[in-house]
Amino acid sequence: MDVAHLTVRGDRPVDLAAQLRFLADHGLDLIVTTGGLGPTADDLTVETVAGAYSSELHLDEELEALITAIVERWLSRLG
Repeated sequence: MDVAHLTVRGDRPVDLAAQLRFLADHGLDLIVTTGGLGPTADDLTVETVAGAYSSELHLDEELEALITAIVERWLSRLG
């Protein structure tokens, strides 16, 4: 695999959407995003990427429960 572009963007949805359009316009087969994926209310990365590709988000409740159980086990070891 050849890397065509490496870019850095802030957490502003308009900037991320513009960068996604730029990359898509170059006909790339794969766009990978990292960072900005924290569980905070102000993180709009997932929503912005979904919107850029007209994809609906859905919550996988089974996976959410599994992740919650893992985190709770980790936390119990700390206390």
